[in-house]
Amino acid sequence: MKVMLSLITLGALAFASQTLLGAESGAMADRLARELDRAEVISIFIFTSTGRGPRDATRLKNEASIKIERGCGGNCSNQMSAILDHLRDAQPFRCEPGFENILIEFARTAVVYRHSGQVIEVHGECFRNDDSVRHLIESVDFIFR
Repeated sequence: MKVMLSLITLGALAFASQTLLGAESGAMADRLARELDRAEVISIFIFTSTGRGPRDATRLKNEASIKIERGCGGNCSNQMSAILDHLRDAQPFRCEPGFENILIEFARTAVVYRHSGQVIEVHGECFRNDDSVRHLIESVDFIFR
């Protein structure tokens, strides 16, 4: 009986911690949406060569293989909805410098992606999504929406 109760308790704790972890990325996505509401331009820098780095935001900007600047007026959070959803689906992750390959800047906010766009760093916190953000950013619908 005690073992069964312990297993149920552990299961409930695991479920609760997963729920809380998901809420952290959701709260960060909501914060970014508010910041995007104040933005008029989104700048995207994609670094395509290999190497560990680390690369700070200035180096990513200067050495980016692809640079996109997109005006969005008062509609930036709507334009970036797929990126916000990608963050909402991510889990908290340990921040480690290196392998930076995508930088998105808007309204004094920098979002850095590592490891082929799976690790997201924003406001000093990191998250990981098994799906890369790269396919979202490089799609024609994202650029010309």
